[in-house]
Amino acid sequence: MKSGEGTLIAFATGPGQTALDGGDGQNSPFTKALIAHITQPGIEIQQAMTEVRAQVQDDTSKGQLPWGHTNLTGAVYLNPAKAQTASAAPAAGTPVAATSANPGSEVEVEFWRSVKDSKKPEELNAYVSAYPNGRSGRWR
Repeated sequence: MKSGEGTLIAFATGPGQTALDGGDGQNSPFTKALIAHITQPGIEIQQAMTEVRAQVQDDTSKGQLPWGHTNLTGAVYLNPAKAQTASAAPAAGTPVAATSANPGSEVEVEFWRSVKDSKKPEELNAYVSAYPNGRSGRWR
């Protein structure tokens, strides 16, 4: 599968395998883990996907292992709220983005890059909601 720069593709299981469904109208093990981990404030997407894989493998007694492909070139936070606070310490083993004079600015720039060409209003609105003034007052 080919993908462009800045892409992350996640599959519920490895190539040639069949993913388990959720029972009785419940989410599948992959969906359940994905929802639990990608919504955590301040967690970088690749770390979240590592936790998703571990949870799915645990929940399925090693019967299913999610697989992914990435061409990300920087840190991506889907819920960066706590990633920007100086008091938020990363968990042990969590990759830390390079710091700058304004550590939250890198998160914002990555967020902006991920939505700037989007045709989906909800993605653009998510950026504006998180950064109403834009980087360095861009919207003023």
